[in-house]
Amino acid sequence: MSGRVGDLSPKQAEALEEFRERIQDVLPLLPAQHDHFLLRWLRARNFNVNKSEAMLRKHLDFRKHMKADTITTEWQPPEVIEKYLSGGMCGFDREGSPIWWDVIGPVDPKGLFLSASKQDFIKSKIRDCEMLQKECDLQSERLGRHVEAITMIYDCEGLGLKHLWKPAIETYGEILTMFEDNYPEGLKRLFVIKAPKLFPVAYNLVKHFLSEITRNKIIVLGANWQEVLLNYIDPEQLPAAYGGKLTDPDGDSRCRTKSIQPCRQPSLEISGQKAGQQAAQKKTHGSIEYQLGWIPRQMWFLHQHLYAFVNKIKIQILSSFDPCLGLQGVNVFVCQTNHWVETAEQIAGQYILVMVPYWRGGLMHRISV
Repeated sequence: MSGRVGDLSPKQAEALEEFRERIQDVLPLLPAQHDHFLLRWLRARNFNVNKSEAMLRKHLDFRKHMKADTITTEWQPPEVIEKYLSGGMCGFDREGSPIWWDVIGPVDPKGLFLSASKQDFIKSKIRDCEMLQKECDLQSERLGRHVEAITMIYDCEGLGLKHLWKPAIETYGEILTMFEDNYPEGLKRLFVIKAPKLFPVAYNLVKHFLSEITRNKIIVLGANWQEVLLNYIDPEQLPAAYGGKLTDPDGDSRCRTKSIQPCRQPSLEISGQKAGQQAAQKKTHGSIEYQLGWIPRQMWFLHQHLYAFVNKIKIQILSSFDPCLGLQGVNVFVCQTNHWVETAEQIAGQYILVMVPYWRGGLMHRISV
């Protein structure tokens, strides 16, 4: 028996009745009280009522601590996450379940982690889960039948060593554990498409965070991935870039305004200066205003990276260079600051300074100089 409504064995039905009785004191606090919802917790723990109860009560603590009931309306992710973390909901599969897309290749984990906190990433994923659950509820009303799980498509094109950066893997593991502990049975199936040779390595780093039930729902597709997707998704619900017919009103085949938002690498171009030369150039790029201050006379290296610290701005130059050759091609990451450093004189002529205004939540720009 599947352990779902209408397909319960006598023992499963008995476990459901006992489970409901045990949690009467917290039932009103749950996001749903129907059998479909309660059975998700029982299936996650193989209908062990004691373990299911402990899991559910721990989830209520989680909801209170993370303010999950209001996170979709009262919390907004930092702009850098909304703008540069790719993915989103787009379309429905042939059974009416929402489809969630993750597009991994364009994501720059280190850049994102330098500009937003781990807590922000975790909260953004909680927000996604809550939004998807609301969408499932709406679909249930539209279709007149229960929809409780999503189809997920994981586009691995461009997966590289940068995505295996240890802090990113650790945070991703925490997010996967959060999914398993607090949104059980929310995944119907997960398709991995365009997986490179590195994919098995990446998967081995995170699979231990997943339950056996979840691992069994992961399907790695080969070269015929478009054909397989069309077996599960109507062409009208599949973006044209992935073999379907769905586009944005402006013809965008990736449906970026329909919630798929592949990361765009932010970049600004500014001219290089010679070592020791003084410069104080204010520039604008769209709504961003910034300033180039002094070229460094003294620098120090740590783990092959050059660091300079100016007030609360941290500048990390990610490639070694000879100051006498100028700065062409060097990447600079500017993290958030709470106030302006208004003139280059404030840093005594010792460091390069690139200035940006403080934006809500902080914002990181990658600047090629």
